Formats: sequence, structure tokens, C-alpha cells
Amino acid sequence: MRDVREALAYTREKLGIERVLLSKDLRTADRNVFLSRIGKLLNVGRGGQEAIAEVFNAYLERIEWDSRESPIRVFPLRAVIAERSRAGESVNVIAEDYDLEASEVEEALRYEALALAA
Repeated sequence: MRDVREALAYTREKLGIERVLLSKDLRTADRNVFLSRIGKLLNVGRGGQEAIAEVFNAYLERIEWDSRESPIRVFPLRAVIAERSRAGESVNVIAEDYDLEASEVEEALRYEALALAA
């Protein structure tokens, strides 16, 4: 929660963004809050520290937006789901965390396994 507060303060004070939580350029990974800005990936929860986008893109969570461009749902990437599964978390726990059906998590795991095997 501290990182979210810091992200809000940083984006408001340093970038002039009042409602960053509604930005389509906002991403999260673990407990970090990132903002894609002018071709750079900034960790706005850590004072705007620049991150290497190519490294983090595989782990950043995506957000589904509605027709009014309001955020409505966060989608984890398959790699994140697979990593959690390999760490021993159950399909049901992962599904609950992301508001998914267990079958959706299982499908993501199958797809990730096929991608790794290719």
C-alpha cells in the first residue's frame, strides 16, 4: 500500500497527473507500480526509478478497460500464472486472486506449457 501512496504522490507532484489510477499506461508487478511514459517504464511507487521495459513486460499485469475507458478488471499474464503454479499455489487460489474461473487458470497453464515446449 505504501508503494501505491508513493505512486500517487509522485505522479501528481512530478508528472502533473491527478488521476493516475485511471491511466491506461499504469501497470503493476508484484508490489511495484509502473507507468509507461514517453517510451520509458517508470516505477512510480519508487520515486520514478526507470525500469528496463523488455525485462518487466513479461511480468506486468494488464488491465481491461470498458467502452468509457474505465478500468474494470486486471488480467495476469500466463507467465505469472504459471510461475505461481510452479511455486506450489493451487489453481483455485490463483483463480480466486484474479477473479477467474479455475478452468481459465488451467487453460493458461496448458497454453504456457505448450509455449515452453515449442
